[in-house]
This record gives sequence, C-alpha cells and structure tokens, in this order.
Amino acid sequence: MIKILHVPFTFYPDAVGGTEIYVASLAKELTKLGDQNIIAAPSEQERSYVHDSLNIHRYALDTQVKELDVIYGKGDPVAEASFDALLAREKPDIVHLHALTSAVSLRTLSAAKRHGIPVVFTYHTPTVTCARGTLLRWGNEICDGKLDARLCTQCLLQKHGFGYPVNAFLSAFPTPLSNWIGQQKLSGHVWTALQMRRLVGIKHITTLEFLSEVDRIIVLCRWTEELLLKNGLRSEKIFLSRHGLADNHSQRNDNANYSPTQPLKLMFLGRIDPTKGLDVVIRAIGEMPKGTLRLDIYGVTQVGSEHYRDNLVHLANGISGIEFHPPVQHELIFALLKQYDFLIVPSQCLETGPLVVLEAFAAGIPVLGSNLGGIAELVHHDINGLLVEPGSLTGWKHVFERILGENDLCLNLRMGIVTPRTMSDVALDMKFIYLSLAK
Repeated sequence: MIKILHVPFTFYPDAVGGTEIYVASLAKELTKLGDQNIIAAPSEQERSYVHDSLNIHRYALDTQVKELDVIYGKGDPVAEASFDALLAREKPDIVHLHALTSAVSLRTLSAAKRHGIPVVFTYHTPTVTCARGTLLRWGNEICDGKLDARLCTQCLLQKHGFGYPVNAFLSAFPTPLSNWIGQQKLSGHVWTALQMRRLVGIKHITTLEFLSEVDRIIVLCRWTEELLLKNGLRSEKIFLSRHGLADNHSQRNDNANYSPTQPLKLMFLGRIDPTKGLDVVIRAIGEMPKGTLRLDIYGVTQVGSEHYRDNLVHLANGISGIEFHPPVQHELIFALLKQYDFLIVPSQCLETGPLVVLEAFAAGIPVLGSNLGGIAELVHHDINGLLVEPGSLTGWKHVFERILGENDLCLNLRMGIVTPRTMSDVALDMKFIYLSLAK
C-alpha cells in the first residue's frame, strides 16, 4: 500500500474547478486499488475533515501576503511551515502536487524533499508557466509557451492596460532600478509595472527550478509536453496521461432510432469568460435562419467576468433560441448532455482537456470545437465532431450551415464516437509512476 498526499489549489467545500474534480476522482480510484489517499490544500487556517469519504487536511497560508517577491517567487513561508508540519504528522510515501501558486510552491516542494519524499506534479492549466495565465499573447495570439522574460513582461503589462510603446519600454526597464523599487516596497499600479520585468524574470526562474526539482511531470495532452520540452525539461521526466471520466458511462444513445431535433439543440458548459469564445458563436447563430438552432448556455460567471457575461446577454438579445441557465451540478451533467444534439467548445485559449469533451463523448454527443490545444487532440474532424479555427466567425457559420444542411451528418458523427477512458485508467497510470518512485 502506498500513502499519497494530493495537493490541489483548493478543495471542497470551497468553490472548485476541473482540477479539484480530477483530484477527488483520482483519489477515490487509487483507494479502490488499495492505496491510502489524503487531500491537502491551503486555507486560511489549519483544519481537518472528511468530505465524500476523503480525508482532507487544510494547511495554513498567509492571508495577508502582499510582497511581490513572494507571490512571483519561491512562495509563502507560512504555508511552507504549516505544510512541513503536516508532512511530519502524515508521513506520506508520495506527494502529488496539482497546482503551482504562492501556497503550493517551490517552498512546498522543498518541504517534501527535506522529508525525503518523492514529488509528482500534474500540469493542469497554462497558469503554471504563463504569467498571463492563458498562453494567449496580447490576448488573441496562440503562444508557443517559450519563456522569454521581455516578451512575457510586455504581454502581461498589455493585459493590465499598458499599451505599446509603454509596455515595450517597461519590459526593458533597467534591473538595478527595478531592484531598488522592490527594496523600497513601494506599492501601487505604476510601481508594480516598473518592476514587472524583474518579477516575471523571478517567476520564470522559480518555475523552471520547480519543474526541474519534481521527480515526474504528468501532462494531460501533447501540447503541454511540447511546451515543456521547448523550455529545456527532460523528456524522460514527462509522462502523458490523458484525462479520464469519474464514471464509466457507456454510450446509451440509440443511434439506430436517432433523428436530429428541430431546431437543433446546442449546449455550452463551462466558464463565462472571453477566452471561451461564446461571443463568436452567438454572432454566428444570429446569422443563421431564425428557429433553426437553439443554444442553451450553462455558464459559471467568476469574479472579473461579470461585464463579459452582460455583454453576451446584450449580444443575444433579439436572437431567438439562445438562453442562459444557472450552472449545472456535476452529477447531473451526463443526463443533461443526452438531451442535446451537439456540445459546443469554442475556446480561444489552450486547454489541457477540457473534461466536458469526454463527458459529451460518454453521453454519445458529438462536439463542435476549436481546432486548438487539447480540444483538437480529442475531437477528430468529421469523425466524432467538427473543428473550427479559433475565433473565426466565418468558420462557425460554415459549421452551422453543415449541421443544418447535411441530413446524415449528426448521426454519422455520433457513430464515430468511442467510449472515453476513465479515471480508473488514470489511476493505473499514476500507480505505475508512484511505484517507480516510492522506496
């Protein structure tokens, strides 16, 4: 039996995302294989509890941390001390990190190493290596992920409202002056911008040190592996283990009796965010014949995206068949998917999944998605879905014209879907890796 300590960014009952769903499912599957699994996540204070049969420990972080060198650098020393004490009590055989933040950091990794514990890390989202968090240069160009302090600084400053040539000047700001500003602990938008080049450099150095020090890096798709190789990571350290579903659903749709709905029913599941590309899809539907398409949007609006959601609602006004709905509980997603003809995934940023594509395939529903990142690795054009160039209004109009005009297309795409792999498959991958590292 192996004792594994999983460390995500947060955990239930707090608001969670795809990473935390993945961690919970993985821990349960590994428990079925006879291993002991514990979840540890940073929180305002230390506490322990049980959630859905999983043992959870929350270690303390510094809720007042404002020092930029801590945020961009090695991480929170308060979180390190609390995590170190947790390791001393629990004595796990493996630490599996699922995030890279100031509270799940190089210091967290160092604590595990001091205890002689092997560390596995899963690259779940672009925030691991991208200061902007999206791998979209200037917010609209796909970035190859190569760490370049000048370009990354310029891109991050552009995100925060500093246009050219100001961002270009600040990205080359002299290091001695930037260091002096940091030593004075001057705060404010402008003072942070003046030292951004130095801070991004610190983030790059710390991130590469972190990735070099972990014993194995799990990637969920090929593009992540290629990104890591571009930045000098060794290929033998990287292990590809694609997403799996928590439940082993089989395709229950009766394709022999299937006929498309009238109007065709499209579904969106996910975050309401500009990087998800919903505005392009809404515009494209607005140019289709009235009453031919219905789009139901089950979206999660996070802090900072409220204005974008308001814009989407305004954009959809006057377009028949587009409705906004509250988020769906995860356990209800599969049954809901089966009521639709297509899932749409119009992301304009690189995704390591998304998991919802696998959920659609498990329900027997084809996917209309962006020809980008993990989506393009899962959706095979004209086989189990259709791919559209990201952000292309013309591309989405063409796809909608096809699904409306080709009578057998919906059925043929459904027939091309194969049952996706499950978290039990992922657990077997992880078990293999853990055994290769555990003493």
